Amino acid sequence: MRWKRETRTAPPAAAESGAADTALTDTARRLGETRAELLAARTDLATLRGELAAAQQLARQASAGEARARALEQLLLRDAGAQAADRDRTIAGLRAELEQTRAVQLAAVGLPEHTVARFLTLGGGLVALLAVPDEDRYESPPVYGYECLTCGHQASGAYRIADGRRWANEHASTCRALPAPVIDLPVQKGATR
Repeated sequence: MRWKRETRTAPPAAAESGAADTALTDTARRLGETRAELLAARTDLATLRGELAAAQQLARQASAGEARARALEQLLLRDAGAQAADRDRTIAGLRAELEQTRAVQLAAVGLPEHTVARFLTLGGGLVALLAVPDEDRYESPPVYGYECLTCGHQASGAYRIADGRRWANEHASTCRALPAPVIDLPVQKGATR
């Protein structure tokens, strides 16, 4: 058998040995830090996956809730539309009844002579705009004034129709007197009128 001759190398210098040990220690330390960072990243990833799943669940619930809300909104709008149509029909009926009542009242109230226009008061009465001929002056324009057929207030002396109209309209916009009832109710025995 042949023996191999062993060649020995010189032992590393102490400085080189210390540097290698330091490098090895640094590498081990960095490897430990990297493992810790990797473990923290895996934990964060698991947390984010859980949060993502929860957010997706909330989005599905919100979408379902939104669909229910849209359906409910359409139902409420349909109901509100029907109620509005009923209200509009009621209002139209009441307006027609009011116009009919006013027509009856107008027919029952005799307008004064020389009436050229009439105005409705706040209380539902009438103010008549009058054009009374000036008897003192021959062929002169009429004198305009008004008479409230509800409260009895009168004014005259305007030589222009615009002034008489303005006076009558101003009184009609402030008079709250109610006209006398037109319907004659039967009198009960023992009651007085």
